Amino acid sequence: MANDWYREAGDAVTSPEAQAWRVRAALRALSWDDVIAGVNAMQEPQRDESSWRYWRARALTAKGKRDEARAIYASLANETSFYGMLAFEAQGQKYVLPISNPLEPAPAALAAFADRADVKRVVKLVQLDMRPESVREWAYIVRGVSDESLTRCYPQPCPLVDGALWVR
Repeated sequence: MANDWYREAGDAVTSPEAQAWRVRAALRALSWDDVIAGVNAMQEPQRDESSWRYWRARALTAKGKRDEARAIYASLANETSFYGMLAFEAQGQKYVLPISNPLEPAPAALAAFADRADVKRVVKLVQLDMRPESVREWAYIVRGVSDESLTRCYPQPCPLVDGALWVR
């Protein structure tokens, strides 16, 4: 088994990737002592990653060291991440995603975008019920524009054409 090999290798495992696989092998074998030893053997930046902190806390819980594990879970629960969510649930609490309100488009930016000739052309094509042409033209307009810029202008259906055209 891989975990046995890593245990025999001792401190010979030096690369961060090998350290990660050492802990994964211990997790697969449910060898909590080896999980703790493997995480402790990692260099500080890797050891401080949320995944390894979570698995260390999980191993401490399995070994009955609940107070030490609880401190790690509490610090992880403050992070918005997968392991933060798991740590929240490990403490017996229900994880609730933070509410994100959509950004309202800036009226000046919306007006400037609507005033472009190519955008006016798309609006006219939609009004003429030339859907395939309008979609092609729209795709050409937004090509290369970042998602962030697009969502800043149009978080919902395109207001220029009363919702008839969706940002793709």
